[in-house]
Amino acid sequence: MKRTRLFEEQQKLGAVFTDFAGWELPVYYSSILKEHFAVREGAGLFDVSHMGRIRVRGSGVVQFLNALLSRNILDQKIGEARYALVCNPEGGVKDDIIAYHQGEDQFLLVVNASNREKILDWMDQNKAGPVDLDDQTENTSLLAVQGPRAEAVVSSIVKQDLSPVKFYTFSSGQFMGEEVVLSRTGYTGEDGFEVFVPNEKVQDLWRELLSTGQEYGILPAGLGARDLLRLEMGYPLYGHELTEDISPLEAGLERFVDLDKGFIGREALLGREVRRSLVGLRLMDSGVPREGFYVYQGDRLVGQVTSGGFSPTLKSGIALALLDRTHVRYGENVDIEIRGKRKKAQLTRIPFIEGGRGR
Repeated sequence: MKRTRLFEEQQKLGAVFTDFAGWELPVYYSSILKEHFAVREGAGLFDVSHMGRIRVRGSGVVQFLNALLSRNILDQKIGEARYALVCNPEGGVKDDIIAYHQGEDQFLLVVNASNREKILDWMDQNKAGPVDLDDQTENTSLLAVQGPRAEAVVSSIVKQDLSPVKFYTFSSGQFMGEEVVLSRTGYTGEDGFEVFVPNEKVQDLWRELLSTGQEYGILPAGLGARDLLRLEMGYPLYGHELTEDISPLEAGLERFVDLDKGFIGREALLGREVRRSLVGLRLMDSGVPREGFYVYQGDRLVGQVTSGGFSPTLKSGIALALLDRTHVRYGENVDIEIRGKRKKAQLTRIPFIEGGRGR
């Protein structure tokens, strides 16, 4: 398995590791619950260096990416980031990404670790015009500081006012004489920054963030807390709510699909009937729903859970599920089959919790 530059630092902190997309990553350090509440109430520090980072350059980059991505990026300004989908010709999703407009002829795409090679190949197959692809994943590191105190923590490290950096924009800063990129983005629903840093400085930055962040309640956080945080916000996880067989329209991401422009998969989406809808389910009974559990309305099987867990905020089991859209009536109850027993759940709009920041 691959390891980030922070593996030894994480070992020293007592991290429990798992295999995630071929990377050995922390599941938790102290506990999933403590790390979850640190992010909701103070600040959490995640190492997300496993995420793919692909630099795309050339005079044809804007036209190339506009034909590849579901969002219209022709009007995307330098310094802006945009969430978008990469679709296959059938309208399914190859990956969900964030595109950073870094310069006149330069973008940086952050892609899911499990899809990095697939997206690189797909981009290479569809490359047109003067465009250069450069995989930066192993040349840089990426940290995420998330929570209501995140701005205070990061500002104190880079010694600059970050309040002008708006949601889904990014700026540059200095750390130990090196330039870092500070992006007001994240995957938790809270305020926060994702910091792109040279590998040579990531250990120093990690230590400094944890040291300086103590007064703000910062904790190192792992994949366990990250998954519960994104689940409470209803954010899709590739391989669960998004796959090559699930369209962005089924996943409730139509606001990130610009059908008025051309892109790979557009024609299929226009001609494809949307038969399923991604919904939230909040368990009324005891139990924890998990991926693959069946959902019933009366005796009729109406769908399956795509992601599930126990929400520390709501203190109940919650799930995302793809249901036959003819049976989606919010506020009504359905049953989730958990270990052979039917458990009552209520259809709920997502996100499950109020506040926070959506995409």
